[in-house]
Amino acid sequence: MTTLEKINKLVESGKVYEYSNRCWFTCYMTYSKLTKKEKSEVVMVEGKANGYLHYWLQVNGVTVDPHYKLIEDDLQVEEEYTYEPKKLIDLSSLKVNKDNYEEKPAYNWLGREKWSKVYDLSL
Repeated sequence: MTTLEKINKLVESGKVYEYSNRCWFTCYMTYSKLTKKEKSEVVMVEGKANGYLHYWLQVNGVTVDPHYKLIEDDLQVEEEYTYEPKKLIDLSSLKVNKDNYEEKPAYNWLGREKWSKVYDLSL
């Protein structure tokens, strides 16, 4: 199974959640569920999707967007958006500020809702 297939499987099985208005955190949490080898193929991208600030993943140069997959309920959502990358972010060196967080609703592919702590991004 490729890393792209693994991410789609994680989404479909309900293991990845969409954190309201926190696309970077959805990407971060998706990344955290990958193996060490899979993680080495993934970077997070900051840029614009259809003209709006957004974060998504790139797997060996291919765009994969777990956040919009969940919002749009579409595993092929990347075909519907125009992605303009501005900055690549190495997730292995990303730090989250666990002292500063918000409680946010989160939803998975299966429709389950939970409240989660969503931490601040420290680049």
